Amino acid sequence: MTGDLDGSIQYKQKALDIKAQAAHKSGAIPPRILVPDSTMGTKKSKSGVVSSSSNNMYADIEQRIAQVTDSTHLSFDSTQIHKASREAKMMAVAWIMVCKFDCRLYGGFVRDWIVGHFIGRPKNKTVDQWIQYDNSTAHLHPEIVPADLDCYLPAHGLSDIDEILDELGKLQMTVNVHRDQWRYLLFVDQNTPTGPFTIDLIIPHIGIHKYDRIDFDFRLTIAIFVTF
Repeated sequence: MTGDLDGSIQYKQKALDIKAQAAHKSGAIPPRILVPDSTMGTKKSKSGVVSSSSNNMYADIEQRIAQVTDSTHLSFDSTQIHKASREAKMMAVAWIMVCKFDCRLYGGFVRDWIVGHFIGRPKNKTVDQWIQYDNSTAHLHPEIVPADLDCYLPAHGLSDIDEILDELGKLQMTVNVHRDQWRYLLFVDQNTPTGPFTIDLIIPHIGIHKYDRIDFDFRLTIAIFVTF
């Protein structure tokens, strides 16, 4: 995430406690209830009621959480999502990874989009220039926000990467797969007007703490803290 100091302070003030409700028998992960942290300086009236602007902010975040965690509700049209914005496509893929493949989603997408709702694009770069190469290693331009989906595969792993490719194919998304020792790196929609994004599928024996900081765990009650 990039921005000036004022923007960083405002972003830090959005730190939240995310409390999980008991899972239903269906195995669905219900939407979280967001509770303003009393230490974050949330504006309240004399009666102690949280302001409507704060309530709206939390409601928007709750909605985005539900869109990627509620397996009983499909928030996108699978026949039309290929025409949607880049971020809408990423939300659809996040729902598939969490609800169909039992992945844990964490990292920048959760911080920057689900919570922060930030969008960043590189200046003077067309979408076909978003993918860069360092020593033959491909990656997205660092100014793109949100950049990618970091998905930690479940303990039982993934029997066949084609299962995921089939699901993305149903959404009319094109995918190029690169395999490393510790992950699958998927480049999605490289040649579309909305621009590409990537999916990191981290294999189970790689500890998350060795790869990236956890920003969000859809199965645990945690607090999100943003440090600068």
